[in-house]
Amino acid sequence: MKLHLNFKKESIRNNPFAFIFLFALIGSVHQLWFRNNLLETRDRIAEHIVRQQTKSTPLTYSQPHQRPNPKEISEIQKVSYYLQLPWETLFQQIKKAATKNIFINKLETGVEKKQIVIVGQADSSEAILDFVNRLRSQKVWQSVFLKDETKAHNISSQNFKPYNFQLELIWKP
Repeated sequence: MKLHLNFKKESIRNNPFAFIFLFALIGSVHQLWFRNNLLETRDRIAEHIVRQQTKSTPLTYSQPHQRPNPKEISEIQKVSYYLQLPWETLFQQIKKAATKNIFINKLETGVEKKQIVIVGQADSSEAILDFVNRLRSQKVWQSVFLKDETKAHNISSQNFKPYNFQLELIWKP
């Protein structure tokens, strides 16, 4: 009985795993070199920006600095007050009350009167009354008025709702 064992070394050229390993090694070295170049470029740009910012001269006023007049101060305070109102809560409550039968075309705000005017369209008169009742049941509104409701005629459109309405909402302080 003869055993046919071949202990002869295979050439590295015939081993596919050696080529894959060599290719992966070359790719990894290339990626590290490319990353290093990117980091160096980023650092150079950041240093350039810092140098440019420190070189800039401070602002100088051609006229002496004057205090804003009381009218400007009151306007700034007024705008600041308007921005701090609970707009997100109010709009979320309107969105919660609206159904797929209601289409809101326009919202107008009257901050001095604490009111929001809604102009929209609905599928039916009942849908409008339903919308008004849902708004009245919410605690953020002091009053809800249905100012106008009209039926539109002879308009054919896919998104068209046949009843137009206008509501006035006054929110609680």
